[in-house]
Amino acid sequence: MSSESTLVTGGLSRWEDRPALVLVPTSKEGVVWLHDLFTELSCCEGGARRDLEDLPQLVLDGVDTLELRVTPWDPEKVVLTDGSGGLTWTCNVTDWATVASLLEPFLAGKPGHLYLHHGFGGDNEADIVISYGEGPPT
Repeated sequence: MSSESTLVTGGLSRWEDRPALVLVPTSKEGVVWLHDLFTELSCCEGGARRDLEDLPQLVLDGVDTLELRVTPWDPEKVVLTDGSGGLTWTCNVTDWATVASLLEPFLAGKPGHLYLHHGFGGDNEADIVISYGEGPPT
């Protein structure tokens, strides 16, 4: 895979002693790509899915599969790990729109970290962190 086509890197990591899906846009184009992806999901009907593991724009360490899902209700758990490198991130259309809107400061060129979901500590649940312009969170 060409590094020129990679817009977002990251992977499954530990944050505050919990699993976390960390996404790091490598450029403003990466932020735009994520924003467009989340906006697209906010316009889908419940049951829509996007498999991201084969997209050249996204390179994730320790993640074999990443599926984004749209549900017609509020999901009980947002990000689930399957224990073997697979992740599923589930939101309703309103929440996908919120995730897209939270990227707007990054679109304006402001660096920072977004902690989009802090799980309740359930089995196989992971947090979501997006970091732009400051390196991965520690």
